[in-house]
Order: sequence, then C-alpha cells, then structure tokens
Amino acid sequence: MQSWRWGVFVWLAALPAYASTIDVTGQTQVTLGTGDALAFTFSAGSYLAHAAQYQAPVYPTWIDFMFSTTDLASAWDLTAELQSVDGSTSVVVDDVVASDGSFHGARYNGAVTTVSGSVELAPDIAAGVFSGPAILVLSNAGSSVAVGLPPYLLAQSMLVSLSGGGLSVGGVMYGVSLEEAPATLGAAGPSPDTTTDFPADDPLDVPEANSGALLLVGGSLLIALGVGARCYSRWGRR
Repeated sequence: MQSWRWGVFVWLAALPAYASTIDVTGQTQVTLGTGDALAFTFSAGSYLAHAAQYQAPVYPTWIDFMFSTTDLASAWDLTAELQSVDGSTSVVVDDVVASDGSFHGARYNGAVTTVSGSVELAPDIAAGVFSGPAILVLSNAGSSVAVGLPPYLLAQSMLVSLSGGGLSVGGVMYGVSLEEAPATLGAAGPSPDTTTDFPADDPLDVPEANSGALLLVGGSLLIALGVGARCYSRWGRR
C-alpha cells in the first residue's frame, strides 16, 4: 500500500507547475470549469495477482469505466485518457458517451447521467500503464458544470473494470484529484460538501441507464479467493 502512495506522490509532482491540483477524494461533488479535469487513481493489483492462475494476459487488455453524476449539462464535452502514474504512457478513450439513467440506492434515488467508455490495450501499452497505479483522467472542454453523486464520494461514483482473457475484476480506487486549467486558477474551488462518514468499503449502488448504454451486473467481480482487496461491482458493456 505504501508503494502505491509514493507512486501517487510522484505523479502529482510530475504535473505541470502552472496547473492547480486539489485532492478531492473526500468530496461528494466538485465544479469543473472549462479545461478542468478529474484524475482518478486506481490499482489493477487484483488482476495482476490472479492473471497467471487463470491463464490470462499478464496485464489487462480491456478497460471499461462508468462515472455517475446527478448534474451533467448537455454542453459538457468530456474526453477521457488512461495514463501511467509517471505520465510516460497514455492512451485516449475514443468512445466516451453520456446517457440519462436512474439510480436507486440507500442514500440516493433519482435521475443520473452516466458517462462511460472503454478502450482496448496493446500488450506494450498495458505494461506501461499498469507498471504502477493507473490514472483515468476525465477532462471537460465544455461549460462549467457540477459533477458528483452526493452523498456518495467521488471515488465511489467511478467504476472501473479490468479484463483480459477469461478474467475480469474491478479496479480499486485510491484517490481523486481536481486539475484546474490555468484560466480557472483563483476561481471558486471544490464544493464544500465533504461528506466523509460513508464507509470506505461500501460499494457504489448501481445506476440503471434507461437508454441502454451500460448496465452494471449485480454482485462482485472479484474471484472468491479470500483476497482482501476491495473492489467495485462488475458492470457490462452496452
């Protein structure tokens, strides 16, 4: 665990000096201005630990993600990129889509927007990305918008699935950072809503996409091998 944390620190130190980076892991909602981005740091440790046992590729060859939010302006132009922790390897996610849906959970019931995407990774790219913690960056090229699914934390509003061969597991989220574009420096920071009493090991309830974009499959994707890693629920592609 400590090595992952050092990797995150190295990644933060490598960011451009002109960009303001704020840890919003404990936030439930933030406002993204034009050019701002959310960077989700996650681990593929569960996949790497069991790949050989299930004769799967050493590194994941397919990544799916879904982010749930209660407010997403139609003008929000979102792009996604998967990066290695040191920034030396990256791949653009081309098929990012936003879909209206509904969410039924213990702490929230109502309409949501799900932002989802997937990307296939060549072996060399996968090795570079997952040489340490991976970073999934969602960038906003549209107008300012508040994102998040209160009272769930931002880290619990993002689900990542890692697949290769016959093995598919959830990525373990370590943290979320808000990267402010230079033009927005000095503007209002993250929302003060900082609900932190939500248990860290509770899975995020499953949003249901009315448009049929992506649906989560109930239950855990982790193989029942007694590992202690916390994972999010498995969800299927469109």
